[in-house]
Amino acid sequence: MKREPNFANAEGAPIWELVQLARHAHPTISMWASDLLKGELLEYGGDPLLDFGTTNFLERIAFKNPKDSDKVAKFRQRMA
Repeated sequence: MKREPNFANAEGAPIWELVQLARHAHPTISMWASDLLKGELLEYGGDPLLDFGTTNFLERIAFKNPKDSDKVAKFRQRMA
């Protein structure tokens, strides 16, 4: 409720969002959240706004190699 962020006392606020993100299904998200909860710094060499955007995600899926038909058949047998 402060106008100046320096006086908002955010360093004392609970980080409950990170606890939920530490249990996330995506391994990178859970690893980064766990590292932040431990007090470690994140080191990432790229630009997260570009690397984790929708365009990059869709390009990775579009150019992904298809699975072998043997693997798909085995998966279907397990699921049946």
